[in-house]
Amino acid sequence: MVMISDIGSAVTRRLQLVFVCILLSLSLAWISQAQVYSVPSGGVWADGSTWQGGVIPTSTDQVVIRGIVSINASATVAQVTVESGATLRGRLDRTLTVTRDLTNNGTIRDRYSGNWWLYLVIGGDVTNNGTWTNYRTTLNGSGNQTISQAAGTNWGTQIVLKTTS
Repeated sequence: MVMISDIGSAVTRRLQLVFVCILLSLSLAWISQAQVYSVPSGGVWADGSTWQGGVIPTSTDQVVIRGIVSINASATVAQVTVESGATLRGRLDRTLTVTRDLTNNGTIRDRYSGNWWLYLVIGGDVTNNGTWTNYRTTLNGSGNQTISQAAGTNWGTQIVLKTTS
């Protein structure tokens, strides 16, 4: 014969197991969003030596640019911050897609020689506290996006607004 207290204990154990599984899933999602830093000397995006630890950023990474980094291969990342004194620039007409926010405290531009343009596609908010003069920046988020600029900063890019329906 099954006792009511045995059923209650079984339900409690199952709820505890479900709770632990949910916490584990949330923890893994948080851990998978690594912060990847460029080395101070910079380099080209698709070269492991440009990045601390030698790992090229992936679509789930939050990227911090600390030197001069040239986009030599189209890439997608979660978030980008360009630090003061650092530069993110185009090379060979490539696109950097940022699924969340992009913050510029340094310089974002095309390569200064030739027609090597940098295309940015941004799904989140945009903050410019530096110089932003790349060829084209496309805002393609599915919700509201905010563009902000600090006083005395330079913004010289084509801005394309994409709507989703």
